[in-house]
Amino acid sequence: MTGPVQLMLIGMDTPEVPAHVREQVGRLRGAGTVGILDVLSLCKNRNGTVDTHPVPDPAPDAPHQPGEFIVQLLRKARAASTLSAPAPAGRGYLMCGDPIPDAQDTLPPGVTVLALLLEHRWAIPLRDAVRDADAFPVGDAWLGREVMREIQLVPPDF
Repeated sequence: MTGPVQLMLIGMDTPEVPAHVREQVGRLRGAGTVGILDVLSLCKNRNGTVDTHPVPDPAPDAPHQPGEFIVQLLRKARAASTLSAPAPAGRGYLMCGDPIPDAQDTLPPGVTVLALLLEHRWAIPLRDAVRDADAFPVGDAWLGREVMREIQLVPPDF
């Protein structure tokens, strides 16, 4: 069974994803705590259109084409923003579902984005315990650098 899944979009001002970023994505694959379900490179052109470029070998054993899942999610995001459909939630989930970002609306022109579909394998036992307890998420959030500085989780120059 698949663990909790996150769509992460990382923007950069370069036309291609830098080698050291691609290297770190490869390291994630081998770590075991996070699985890479799919990877896709996106570029929003100056005219507002979004081009997609598969990143080779994101999940070597995957039974799908590279970028296929992310393209489906982005299409769903576009439809959801058009239809204003709410995200489903309920008991037995570990994390709250967030709206999927709409690349057409959120990406600045000229930016390249590395889209990663990550499976949080470390969270599978916790997710199963939450499901078995009929518990539910009340909230979750990624802490940004500024907040981490404010509460002194990271040094001021981080």
